[in-house]
Amino acid sequence: MPAATTVSALRRPDRVKRPPPPDHGVGGRRRGPDQVQAEVDHGPVLVGQVHQGLLDAAIITIADQAVLPHGLQTTPLGASSLVLVMSDGTSPPGQGRTALAGREVLYSSIDLAGQHLHEALSSLGAHPRPGPTIEASLRIARHRKILALVPALAARWWNDPGDTVLPSPVPGKVALHLVTRPPRHTLLARALPALTARILGAPQDSQDTP
Repeated sequence: MPAATTVSALRRPDRVKRPPPPDHGVGGRRRGPDQVQAEVDHGPVLVGQVHQGLLDAAIITIADQAVLPHGLQTTPLGASSLVLVMSDGTSPPGQGRTALAGREVLYSSIDLAGQHLHEALSSLGAHPRPGPTIEASLRIARHRKILALVPALAARWWNDPGDTVLPSPVPGKVALHLVTRPPRHTLLARALPALTARILGAPQDSQDTP
């Protein structure tokens, strides 16, 4: 699954585009005195690049699920709750513990909690299926008229007018952290509030704590 970062392009400038929400993380480096460029990759890759000095920083979703290299500095940014996305024409879930019984559910957690989600959905009687990427999960779910379980930030980034966002039957949140080498650059400190708001989207999520 790809990772999300939000501060600088490392390899191919042609890949730089509007940064998606983190699958594992987003990283970047400064292009000039007042410019930041984004690079999207897997979280562990981005962490390694920050540690090696190839990236100035990374925003990742696995900081509290993995052992990070010694000397890196992490800053909690907030969390995004899981939601159930029901596209237009998809049958709504039922009520209570049997709400998902017999239903196929595509899930994408964009962190390392995939196995936990699979087990939790199975315990509710659902037929869970891991999605290839978070954007693809939503597209496939809409095409097949099945439910998708994703973080709220992803439901906003790749929203569709026909989508209905419902509370998740499985409790959980995706936590975002900034990873840097100390000391943190002043440009990054100034840009961080806007970057956080852009990724998390809604104030209620950006003010959440893991």
